[in-house]
Amino acid sequence: MDDNNSLIKHQPASLTRVSKQIEFTNKILSTFDDQKYIDFFLEYPQVFVNIVAKYYKFDIELIYKFKENFDFYDFWKTLSINENIAWSLDLIKVFERDLIWESYLSNNKVIKFTDELIGSYNYWQRIDWENFSRNEKILWSAELIEKYKDKWLWGSLNLNKSINWDIELIEKFEDNCSWNYLSESNNINWNYELIDRFINKWDWKIMAENESLPWSIKFINKYSGKWNWDNLSSSKLIPWSIELIERFNKEWNWEKLSLNCNLQWSVEIIDIKYSPMFGQISQQVKMF
Repeated sequence: MDDNNSLIKHQPASLTRVSKQIEFTNKILSTFDDQKYIDFFLEYPQVFVNIVAKYYKFDIELIYKFKENFDFYDFWKTLSINENIAWSLDLIKVFERDLIWESYLSNNKVIKFTDELIGSYNYWQRIDWENFSRNEKILWSAELIEKYKDKWLWGSLNLNKSINWDIELIEKFEDNCSWNYLSESNNINWNYELIDRFINKWDWKIMAENESLPWSIKFINKYSGKWNWDNLSSSKLIPWSIELIERFNKEWNWEKLSLNCNLQWSVEIIDIKYSPMFGQISQQVKMF
């Protein structure tokens, strides 16, 4: 082996694999016209193989044609996340023993994982459920979630932007939901009805930092007994005003409020609550 293949890990056990990579590279590059690319990829066949595996628009016939060159893990790992392949149940079935499900195929963003595909040939046993729970290309339904409810990583599922977590769906899986993750979701249609229905389930410390909530004086007042006022006092999300600060004068953590750069400080605000705790306010006061 010469130095031209310096990017390939040289171990005796890998010699066969390297040989197949070079053979595969030579076959594909025979169709190239630009010599500089040919020279580079012949020098570094692993780079070429990885690029082809990740981006080339393979079909079943082409994979079959070169399958004898593909018996190395790195190729199949990269092929499993290729988003240019027209993935189908038939294609997955043909190469099911070669494809790498964990962290790769399970996380492929273009495969339409239907209930039929997941259930076929016991594929659910091979799925990486952690990555699968984050996959936004799955055709989600209450029935699918119910069928595999003991498999999902619920924190990731509750943050999945392709799932419409409305009152009905949350009620159905109320005991399964990860409420701290659900409390930070930006994909929920937040409204009073939804919040009131699960008022004792939400993580209010996390809710205080959720930018998707309908922030207003009315909204803050309605749940004044639930908020984590330390977090709220540091918030960048609230529409700050003198009226708001006055309304909840006794609830604010004034030390944290004094460090909040999102407030337009004025004499009026200082007059609302003059406190010795304003040790650092002199650095941030903006007089108007």
